[in-house]
Amino acid sequence: MYRVHALVLAAACLALPTTEAHAFGDQCYRDVRAQGSVQNTMGRARNAAIGAWENAAQKRHGSRFADWYYSGDRTIDCSWDTSGTRIVCKATALPCGRKR
Repeated sequence: MYRVHALVLAAACLALPTTEAHAFGDQCYRDVRAQGSVQNTMGRARNAAIGAWENAAQKRHGSRFADWYYSGDRTIDCSWDTSGTRIVCKATALPCGRKR
């Protein structure tokens, strides 16, 4: 029974418009990607990427859509810089905001 509901939900999500997505009463936009500054620790690198993402989402869609923890499909990819001593992360997510 739960698998059927999951399949129906997945099919409904695939049918969403590409410029805006509507789920659970929220308004979401296409992925925003941002790279944080190079840092000495993984935690700082992740935080820098989240901050960069929130700035980019705010510039593109406004402050209502700039909350990383309220966004959808969040991913953070991190790697070593060219020297191999510091870390840089890239954040990607769907900026979402509650409908007014």
